[in-house]
Amino acid sequence: MKYKVLIFITVSLWIIITRIYDVYETYLFMPNLDREINPLVKYLHVGWTGLLLVITLLVVYIIFSFYKFLFDKPLSLPKENGLNFSEFFTTWYFGKKENWYKAFYKFPDTKRVHYFAGVFFASAISVAGLCTTLMWVLIKYTSWYYTKYHNIITLLIGFSFCFVPSLWYIQIMYKRYKLLTA
Repeated sequence: MKYKVLIFITVSLWIIITRIYDVYETYLFMPNLDREINPLVKYLHVGWTGLLLVITLLVVYIIFSFYKFLFDKPLSLPKENGLNFSEFFTTWYFGKKENWYKAFYKFPDTKRVHYFAGVFFASAISVAGLCTTLMWVLIKYTSWYYTKYHNIITLLIGFSFCFVPSLWYIQIMYKRYKLLTA
């Protein structure tokens, strides 16, 4: 239990600190958000108030769902033998067999939503925090990063790593399922 509390506090603080740092550096770099590439700003023309509200609500929800993931009873793995990876994931995600592509647009029950949001979003925003912190350090302390590499392609490549921990976790759970149903 102490281990889970330590993980919860560490990850939550990391998420909060890196989001604050990102907002702070964004404000210093572009107080009027004229070069911001966040879709809320770029396409929906959300200003600082809206942006801060969305970030705050997301961080609160992510920390809440991470808490649920760590401290609530874990979701049981599927009992059915012989599921391949996509069948395993969708059965685990929805609590019943579904087509894999439905995971992109259909939500499971509330408990499952919070559980998976806890693992997916907490790990994704933790990696995103690492990426944005590295980005701001490179912008501030190098002369070459911003002019040559700060573009949507570099950012998409960096943020594609946000999903690696979640995929790793699902793979570990699939291996556990295979051992339990062998």
